[in-house]
Amino acid sequence: MPTRRHRSSTVPNPLPAVSLTAPPNSDSIGMSRMDDATLIEHGHHFGRTINTFTCILRLIKHGRFILNVLHSQQLSVADLPETEQVVWRTYRSLLSMLPQLESIHSISSLTRISKLIGRGIIAGRLDDKKMIRDNIFIWLTDAFGDDALGVAHLDKQDRGLNHPFTGALLCPIDLDWDDPLTQEAIKAGSYKALAWSWPLFVYDWGLSLGAENMWQGRFRSSLLVAMDLGGKTQPGDCCIYGMTHVTPRSIAYIIMQVHFALSSCRFFTVNDALTSSREIYESTITFFKSSSNATEMRELLVWWDE
Repeated sequence: MPTRRHRSSTVPNPLPAVSLTAPPNSDSIGMSRMDDATLIEHGHHFGRTINTFTCILRLIKHGRFILNVLHSQQLSVADLPETEQVVWRTYRSLLSMLPQLESIHSISSLTRISKLIGRGIIAGRLDDKKMIRDNIFIWLTDAFGDDALGVAHLDKQDRGLNHPFTGALLCPIDLDWDDPLTQEAIKAGSYKALAWSWPLFVYDWGLSLGAENMWQGRFRSSLLVAMDLGGKTQPGDCCIYGMTHVTPRSIAYIIMQVHFALSSCRFFTVNDALTSSREIYESTITFFKSSSNATEMRELLVWWDE
């Protein structure tokens, strides 16, 4: 197993409450400890392990609003709607990375911090996109030889559904890519590989896959493991963030990046209809969060941590 990169620390429960009143000179004290490069690096980590599509300033404002609701109405987090619980957990994760945010209240300071973290999220996603684009070419060529002929290194025009091999990897598992009518339907957009019909590349291809066991080999493919960004910055991340285990969101991030790398799309855009990157990312997270999948999810995370 390659060394893992996407690990996260366990967030203390509960975190200290965010201060509702600003101590004297708190903004200047907090800002003096957060230079641009550090905030951008925090953005790299946040996007890879927590949420790659979050607007940070909106998250901070929403998180503080929820905090006020919890305090003023004497509620527990469990009393909140599920959507608000998700926002709260994401906000707490941000606070665990940047506890200085508790004492920063000026809009100009929060805007600057948010922009730099957001820049880091985008830059990290772009760096990972380029690295996985290159690594996936090498991996496919080494693993499948002649079957992967024609998959170009830099030019993505002949990837995706335009190439029989990458098309097969992107085909939903319950469909037959070798059927010409199925190929036509997929290319026409009649089918999408999402939480109810996963693409072949997320599975362990060494197993006999069947509809009777939806978890058989799922999210255990050697391709996902190989693209886990393992050796790039993990030692530093482990030191800075105290990462201890792979998270469902980091697996979803890898799936999104691999899906994009296999596709013929050249440019990553948040709401691109061709690759549905955001839809794939969020539907994967939703699937992982389902209580009916809890046992299998625990087993999957143990497997990834081995």
